[in-house]
Amino acid sequence: MLAFVALRDLPAPVRVSPADADAPREGLRAVAGDRRFWLLLIPFCICGYTTTGLIDPHLIPYAAGHHIGTGTASFMASVLAGSTSVA
Repeated sequence: MLAFVALRDLPAPVRVSPADADAPREGLRAVAGDRRFWLLLIPFCICGYTTTGLIDPHLIPYAAGHHIGTGTASFMASVLAGSTSVA
C-alpha cells in the first residue's frame, strides 16, 4: 500500500509505430540468447520445483502433527504455492 502512495506518478504513454510492432519478438529472442537470463531462470525453476514438489505435499501432514487444523494447513499450503507462482 505504501508503494501506491509513494509512486503515484504514472509514466508517460509510449507511442509505437507499426514499424516497431515486431520489436518485442526481437527483444525476446535477444533475452533468450543471453547467458545471464538462463543463469537467473534455472535456479528460480529449481527453487520453485523444490518448494512446490517437495515441501508442499508434506506441509499439511506436518502441520496436522503439530495440532494445526487441516483447513488452516491447507490455507498455508495454498498461500505458499501462490506466492511461489507469483514470484
